[in-house]
Amino acid sequence: SKVSSSGIQILKKKKWKTLSIKGFNINGESPGDEPGDYKRDFQYYQSLLSSAGDMGANCIRAYDLLPSEFYRALAEYNKNNSSPLYLMQGIKTSGSLKKKTYQKEIKKTLLAIYGEKQKNSEESYPYSVANYTIAYIMDPGFTSERVESLLKETDAYKGKYISASRNGVEAYAAAMTDYLLTYLNKNYGYMTPVSVCTGSDYLEGASWTLADGKTGFNLTKLEVSKKAKEMFFASYSLNASDEVLKNGQQEFGQAYQDEAGYFTYGGYLAKVKALLSGPVLIDRAGLSSNVNMFEAESYINGLSEEQQGQGIVRMLKASEKVGYIGMLISDLNDNWSALSNEKKLYSVEKDVGLWHDVSDRSQTTGILAVESVAPETIQMELNDNAEKAWIRQMQLSYNETYLYLTILLAQNIDYDKNEMFIGIDTYLRNNGEYFYAPGYFANSQSGMEYVIYFESNRSASLRVAHSYNRNAGNYSSKESYAGEYDLVSVLNYGNFANSTAHFYEAGSLIHIRLPWSMLNFASPAKKLVLNGEAGGKPGTTVTDGMIFSVSIGNKDSKDTDYIFPESKKSAGYKRLKLSSWTKRDIKYKLRKKDSASYIEKYFTGF
Repeated sequence: SKVSSSGIQILKKKKWKTLSIKGFNINGESPGDEPGDYKRDFQYYQSLLSSAGDMGANCIRAYDLLPSEFYRALAEYNKNNSSPLYLMQGIKTSGSLKKKTYQKEIKKTLLAIYGEKQKNSEESYPYSVANYTIAYIMDPGFTSERVESLLKETDAYKGKYISASRNGVEAYAAAMTDYLLTYLNKNYGYMTPVSVCTGSDYLEGASWTLADGKTGFNLTKLEVSKKAKEMFFASYSLNASDEVLKNGQQEFGQAYQDEAGYFTYGGYLAKVKALLSGPVLIDRAGLSSNVNMFEAESYINGLSEEQQGQGIVRMLKASEKVGYIGMLISDLNDNWSALSNEKKLYSVEKDVGLWHDVSDRSQTTGILAVESVAPETIQMELNDNAEKAWIRQMQLSYNETYLYLTILLAQNIDYDKNEMFIGIDTYLRNNGEYFYAPGYFANSQSGMEYVIYFESNRSASLRVAHSYNRNAGNYSSKESYAGEYDLVSVLNYGNFANSTAHFYEAGSLIHIRLPWSMLNFASPAKKLVLNGEAGGKPGTTVTDGMIFSVSIGNKDSKDTDYIFPESKKSAGYKRLKLSSWTKRDIKYKLRKKDSASYIEKYFTGF
């Protein structure tokens, strides 16, 4: 393979043909895995690659060196399919920017790709995929701290193929890419295109860099020799959730227009591309199908799976129109082990992979949903056998992603006259809100941290007691009789066939599922909820269970027409005890999201 301004080219039957990149970034972690603890399951990777091929993909980008099972799956897929999946192999650092340390990672990765034996290695890679590897993407982990440290250096690097003399970041990138090309040519007699991955935060000459007073760098300014002129391209991560894009809505909003109108993301791509030269790949870009909590930016949060697909196709079209050599969709599959900066404050990092936080954008970017299996049994039933009961039974269960409630109505609720509140006491029985809403004086039997408010059979929302609203910096539930709650999220109506629905009605049954993160669980796998502060950050405590109640109020009289349970002696006053789980207990499945059909239609159309 080689690269030109038109894109990456493949040699076929002695002719160079440009590859229209239709690709995904693939996550190597599966549920229960810690970050970087990649799945050792041939069939898992087989399923991922088959799904990518079904959607019309021709390229897979691995973030890091994956276990040999992945390369076996890729080799066998390409052996059995006339339309191959080409590989862009990422090379990460092992936590250090020392050049010799990174060179060892580069060599280790190349030996694995070529299926060669490695000294002092516990793992062998018997399946060579070198003939389908079209590029290597170096990922040194250019964090702000590392970039600013390197930019202070005046290093220069003179290489055989790639050199740099302007700043420390470019010199480091030149040294590592030159090492890789030299190693390839010396040991295998040819070279493969190479790139270095970075973001736009420190892009030299950009208005946002200048405004922040930062020194910038530009990877397209590396000096490439004639012998390697078709072996280097720039690789930029340009995501819809980038802070640069968030803060530049006005600047980018009028800079790009397509058939649907002005497109801020397209304007972002255009502004970045104008500062770069030569072939540039968008290394990762995508949209999430996460739950939108506390009314965060709606253009990147709370998208339906259909909106995810439509938005990504629009992004792909913009990247092509602006002149990039391709855009890799981030990601092929959801990743439970990912953790965004916004969620670090509210999660126990070591337990992240054990549960699925569907409010975290970084865990829900996949076109393939990686979903926990619905509960096989009902953990608890709460019954009301009273003659005039409005609710006959409440069924409770849970898995690694959701708390499930199913309510069997004894009689239909007329929402023109009535409104329903479902109270949830997540921990510390005496703490929390005792009234369901202002104006209603019937109180629950224990302090509630949350209520689900039903305005109609198609309209509901989850609300949190103000003292426990983490969005307001409150992490400790406190006893209150004000009935005042803050909005956590509007609940979406729809069956549970996709990832964005929270409740639906079927006859006399109301089915509800709530993500653990909406209920301030920091680690449901360990029964940990947020409580208090420790060292300026939210602390946690173990919950001894959850208590549920129901109140149905009369809108006109403000009387309570029904309350369940009536007292602590009622049969319905029970505590749902939660059980801890480990990686071995997790059951999950893969599912194509509704977004997949939009990606497939676009990929197969050009």
